Amino acid sequence: MEAADGFVMQASLPEYQVLWLSRLLPEGRRPTATSIQVRPAALSACILRQSAFREDGGAALALVVSAHEIHVAGYKGGDIVLWRTCRGLGGWGRIRTALKQGLGLDDEMIAGVLEDTLIDPRPVLEPAVAPIIDELAVSRDYLLGKLGIEMKSALVLGLPAGVKYWNAISEERARLPLVEPAAFDGLARSDKVFVGEGAALDGAAANGFLGALGAALALTGEEASA
Repeated sequence: MEAADGFVMQASLPEYQVLWLSRLLPEGRRPTATSIQVRPAALSACILRQSAFREDGGAALALVVSAHEIHVAGYKGGDIVLWRTCRGLGGWGRIRTALKQGLGLDDEMIAGVLEDTLIDPRPVLEPAVAPIIDELAVSRDYLLGKLGIEMKSALVLGLPAGVKYWNAISEERARLPLVEPAAFDGLARSDKVFVGEGAALDGAAANGFLGALGAALALTGEEASA
């Protein structure tokens, strides 16, 4: 992936692994493999059609949350210029475990608590989220100091619940508001995307498809530029 001033970020898979993956979905019958990408590279493309991203001329700071990893991405002119994996911080799964232990909740209750105001989860949530916000703030400062990109907010994708609490922590700790766009914002589609019979792919349910979405957008972008 090329960015401004000759900056290049590369990602690859061993040839034997690509061949093995391609044979799982062989040509000649559907579905078949059109593009094989490493997940972080695919995730980096998941915001390319976001309205906020395009309105800002392709400049963005994004926090991409998954079950096992947290990534921070920076963009300039539509190209990725920063990709940080917050190593040692785990992902949403580690934070969920902390909430379960600290609040004495089960998995089914966590989402409800994070979307409600009856219980304040911040005493348990903040120690887990604060290091992530610090990584985000460092990335914001890098984009400004090294590349002259001033970001006054950050997009957050893949977070299953609790954005308002993450946002409060981020504003207090880094003066950086977090904005959660709809995963499929900017794409022409029907009112809802359906997966199977009667299962709507909207809201938090769409977060599980960020990798597939990014892979598809990256592929269509390459085809358009070819």
